[in-house]
Amino acid sequence: MVNARGERFLDEGADFRNYTYARYRAEVLRQPEGIAAQVFDQRNVGLLRTIDYEAPGAARVEADSLGALAAGLGIDADGFERTVAEYNAAVQPGEFDPSVKDGKRTEGITPPKSTWALPLDSPPFLGFRITCGITFRFGGVRGRGRPRAPPGRARDAGSVRRRRARRRAVLPQLPGRDRADGGHGLRAPGGVLRGRLRPRRRHFAPPLTLV
Repeated sequence: MVNARGERFLDEGADFRNYTYARYRAEVLRQPEGIAAQVFDQRNVGLLRTIDYEAPGAARVEADSLGALAAGLGIDADGFERTVAEYNAAVQPGEFDPSVKDGKRTEGITPPKSTWALPLDSPPFLGFRITCGITFRFGGVRGRGRPRAPPGRARDAGSVRRRRARRRAVLPQLPGRDRADGGHGLRAPGGVLRGRLRPRRRHFAPPLTLV
């Protein structure tokens, strides 16, 4: 995974996606323009799930060279080619096994890739331009310093709509929280999250809200 400068920015092999997708999305948001690209070659393209990577509207780019792939993805070609060369040289020998944390890693680059490290050198190459998706619904947002209604006070239709809107407020996973359930005590602009965290849809797809 690379950002708009063509640079890697996280350990893609830290764990299975069930345990990393929220953390990775937070990292994507920190990158320039809040976008990134997932890149594959013919060694691993057969492992991609059809439901995710062949969905209608997926930003799929295929090319016979890294430079052409970078152009199609809208990322810096020189930075991308330099990153791939450094990454390929850092891949260590070992048996690749996508069903377990196989320990096949890189050495000498930052960030490392701690498992499932295969060289990116078998064209045609395939890439997907990605950004962060929103997965969770929280208990709502209440503005700081806003007084609560006295007990038993009747609520008008407007206040009911506002309360329901707050209850349906959807906020992204914020930086510094790597728990899959989002953690507690998160803050939103102008308000404090209230109530219990309730997953809306617990699907474990990669962050494929595509731009």
